[in-house]
Amino acid sequence: MGLLVGGILVSTGGVAAVAGAVTNSVSRSTPEESADARQIRSIFTPLVTRSVLAGAIPAGTASSPEDTAALAGFVADPAAHERRVDLLIGSVSPTLVGEYLAAIEHGLAEAVPAHNPDWWFVDATFVVDEWQGIEVHGDTATVRALTTQRFTLLDGTHTQDPQLRSEYTLERAPGTPFGWLMTAVSARQVSPEAG
Repeated sequence: MGLLVGGILVSTGGVAAVAGAVTNSVSRSTPEESADARQIRSIFTPLVTRSVLAGAIPAGTASSPEDTAALAGFVADPAAHERRVDLLIGSVSPTLVGEYLAAIEHGLAEAVPAHNPDWWFVDATFVVDEWQGIEVHGDTATVRALTTQRFTLLDGTHTQDPQLRSEYTLERAPGTPFGWLMTAVSARQVSPEAG
């Protein structure tokens, strides 16, 4: 499937790095871990999952990938568009919402005529398989982890993406659902295709 964040295929290129001294770097929760790092560890999975769900289709919207009329209606539906926007606003920085939304909606529009059953998912779960570090410096954080995304497809079957070595840059965002927003993502595959 290749979805990493909000339906965007992530390249194997670089990622924005956190500049300055590291004030906290951990690979697992420890008594010495800062309150910020503990908070990030607790909200990280739902934060990323929320962005991925911006590309999901509500269960019952269509009976199969061949139901092009129902799928095209979903892609064009203003309420579905607003749902995608709301999910992204609560998970990615304001500067990325438009980019992610355009990528999701372009992908959805291309998926309708493709009849690809692997693209249409009704639920997703982002999983941290192994924490490799959380660095917090002021209002910026970097999270490194081995990650997997699992999907429930339109037909009720389950699949998952290959495991990725991921790096996320977050910025503190008071007043948002998780208190942090994603500002950059980089990942590369570390395991063979799963399915």
